[in-house]
Amino acid sequence: MLTSQEIWQNRLRWNSFDRGYLIESENPKFYLKCDIEVTSPFLWVIPLSKERELKFEIIRTMRDIEGKHFYEISDYLNQNGYKPQRTSIFTPENVFGIYRKMNIRKTRLEVINQPIFSNFTIELDN
Repeated sequence: MLTSQEIWQNRLRWNSFDRGYLIESENPKFYLKCDIEVTSPFLWVIPLSKERELKFEIIRTMRDIEGKHFYEISDYLNQNGYKPQRTSIFTPENVFGIYRKMNIRKTRLEVINQPIFSNFTIELDN
């Protein structure tokens, strides 16, 4: 079915806008505006002390690379003068807690979230 050009022109959404009937200045400026939501784990992370990083690195190396058990790691830390934050000696439970929490922290910091774009609008500045 053929339609007349007059009906076809009326069906276009931006018909009068495209022809310039709504633009009053000779050099209009168009702006694309949108909302961008950016989330990053780096904005709220509390930095670790060098001592805590060293303890975790020792625990991680002994567990992941050398394949030692947590009781062996706790014995090593106690024999070499390392002290946990709240108690006087390391126990296998302390070592496991540090190992698990630091792995969770490391995994959380490695996540890169994509920005979310929304509410797109075009604005005209005369």
